[in-house]
Amino acid sequence: MQRKFEGVLIASDIDGTLYNGQVGTIPERNKKAVAYFRENGGMFTLATGRSVPNARFLIREIPLSAPAVLANGTLVYDYENEKIIDEDRLPASGWTVAEAVMKAFPDTSIKIMAGREVFYYNVTPFCRWVQETYGIRGPERPTAPFPPETNKILFCNPVEEEADVIAFCKANWGDHPELDMVSSNDALYELLPKGANKATGVEKLIRAYHLDEDRVYVIGDYYNDEEMLRRFDHSFAPSGSPDEIKALCEKTFGPCEEGAVADLIDYLDRIY
Repeated sequence: MQRKFEGVLIASDIDGTLYNGQVGTIPERNKKAVAYFRENGGMFTLATGRSVPNARFLIREIPLSAPAVLANGTLVYDYENEKIIDEDRLPASGWTVAEAVMKAFPDTSIKIMAGREVFYYNVTPFCRWVQETYGIRGPERPTAPFPPETNKILFCNPVEEEADVIAFCKANWGDHPELDMVSSNDALYELLPKGANKATGVEKLIRAYHLDEDRVYVIGDYYNDEEMLRRFDHSFAPSGSPDEIKALCEKTFGPCEEGAVADLIDYLDRIY
């Protein structure tokens, strides 16, 4: 007998969607709802900007049933078998941008996501606060050769400098042929390989598992979720998302702190 959610995939953003990003704040409603979804045959996974080590803690509390889409879609990773399924690597031109940003904005820290590794250059007091608050720690490296296995580069800026960093990047590299740039919150700005995003990461899962797109449900809250929310017909957002993001979605649920992912599963429970 086929279980209720057999062949149904949920791909959820983490920060601002599954929980508010702060250590120890995953809503119990979400934990219970995901367990119910999985017990009834559903496939639950993540579509996040986080790295392999920085998302690992969460899957101990909310186990996955499919590989995770990490680093904003540039890496698909199977935690069960500790295996990279697919990846997009950042061209060396990304490091040229990173060096220019560090020179122009000395208070900007650089976070490198490279396969299973994550590390930082120029860790500032603000960056340390972000690391502690959101549980995204990693070692600091004193020098900065470009690692060829890099999937994405993230700039961690004081909030008051974020707009200036974005304007600087857009003015100098806004039409870069090899890079895409996206904001993932009000203190983080990212460099990605051209054309790589959460939508392309979820598409890789659909192909790998031969899923029906009409049974794929995605949920996210911010501008780095935009391509994913645009790409799939069944897209959703928590109520705290920017209006432009909510406008892309089939439906908006409650705040992430109150269990927006549980709201989605409750919705699916009514229609399946």
